[in-house]
Amino acid sequence: MTAVDVSGNESDPSNAAMVTLGVEEGVIPMEFALLQNYPNPFNPSTQIMYTLPNTSAVEIVIYDMLGSKVRTLFSGSQDAGYKNVLWNATNEKGDPVSAGMYIYTIEANGFFASKKMILLK
Repeated sequence: MTAVDVSGNESDPSNAAMVTLGVEEGVIPMEFALLQNYPNPFNPSTQIMYTLPNTSAVEIVIYDMLGSKVRTLFSGSQDAGYKNVLWNATNEKGDPVSAGMYIYTIEANGFFASKKMILLK
């Protein structure tokens, strides 16, 4: 890759770099967290990541902008750790949902958080 400044000067090509991000096996997060979904905007699916510092009763739910429940992605007990769940833009019946903004929430051992995501079609 090269870079061009505002005067039109182009840099020499740079070497490609690769970075691998990961979580060390056995590492437990220090606090509950709900991370931004990826990708966002998305089509046809997105990944929702969250952290649990201890074994918890967890519920991950998707709502539309009117506050109507679209789908429960997970409801149950999970061990502590770094977690993720995939949403394929379908409702509880498995029907595709329309493009637009959605809210996803997590409830776990008294912790509650929500974030927005956008489905493009």
